[in-house]
Amino acid sequence: MDDRHTSSRTGMKILIVDDSIHVRLQIQAFLAAGGYRDLIFADSAAQAFAYLGIAGKPFAAAEVDLILMDIQMAGTDGIEATQTIKSKSAYKDVPVLMITGEDTEESLEKAFSAGAVDYITKPLRKLELLARVGSFLMLRQETIKRKEREQDLINLTAELRKANSALSRIAELDGLTGIANRRSFDQMLQREWQRASRSGEPLALLMIDIDHFKLYNDNYGHLEGDQCLKQVARTMSEVIQRPGDCIAR
Repeated sequence: MDDRHTSSRTGMKILIVDDSIHVRLQIQAFLAAGGYRDLIFADSAAQAFAYLGIAGKPFAAAEVDLILMDIQMAGTDGIEATQTIKSKSAYKDVPVLMITGEDTEESLEKAFSAGAVDYITKPLRKLELLARVGSFLMLRQETIKRKEREQDLINLTAELRKANSALSRIAELDGLTGIANRRSFDQMLQREWQRASRSGEPLALLMIDIDHFKLYNDNYGHLEGDQCLKQVARTMSEVIQRPGDCIAR
């Protein structure tokens, strides 16, 4: 029974960790009555770690939506096991419901400090167990949806930032040649003028015209004229070397 994996109507996976086979059978019966079928059983913390991928290296997270953890177990107890599980970021949002035979203030304080969200006492009662499990699985579903919405928002923000960056570049480029346009030229000229004024270095400005370009356009057509402008822009762009150099149209 401990290794049984069956499909669930809810699609939510529940890991039950308890060293008593009688308790595991009881929990299975109670949860099955509530329609939960996707149950994973572990009779020790070590077996739970193996399923969760904590025991192996490299770490490989497993699918789990709720953990029912017995506090008092041989070897690694439930509190230490919960601390280990919660130390993995993949399980940070997975609720852990403690199962305990005693509800002393000290043991419960340790359980909550380890990362448990609640506890249920033995002997187990079916209605109480199903109510707690239902509540925490609902919480888990809401957490998953919230994280999906957050990721969607992050992706959308990244896409908008990328689009705005592209628009900014387009706004600064000449549509035909791809070199800086007049707006970009004016901004760069102002920056370079101020820099030259502070440093006392000379600033050079060249105004270049293509001889007989109107005649070329009239003779070969505007499409060929555009190709000529593009070729001139590419040739001049290959010549400039320094970061402060700028070619604009």
